[in-house]
Amino acid sequence: KGVSAGATWDASAKLRVEADASYENRDYEPRAGASPPGTPGGTLDDALRSASVKATWAVRKKITLSAAYIYQARSGSPALGIGKFESNIFAIDASGQF
Repeated sequence: KGVSAGATWDASAKLRVEADASYENRDYEPRAGASPPGTPGGTLDDALRSASVKATWAVRKKITLSAAYIYQARSGSPALGIGKFESNIFAIDASGQF
């Protein structure tokens, strides 16, 4: 189960801004008789969240520069062996075509 949304805005002829966000909750069903210890009622779940924003500038017709910020987090599930994490990423990109 989850939800996601995204938007793009052309701020000018040379500047585009994009944003995305998503949330996903995963419920796992254990195999019969294989409920891991410490899981009430045999339920297992894990949640993933992410959000990003990116700006792209068209310097010239075939040259672009972009910068992005990306956030990701996962709740994890010890019973599934999936660890919890949170990350913040900043990316810069230059692209040219010839």
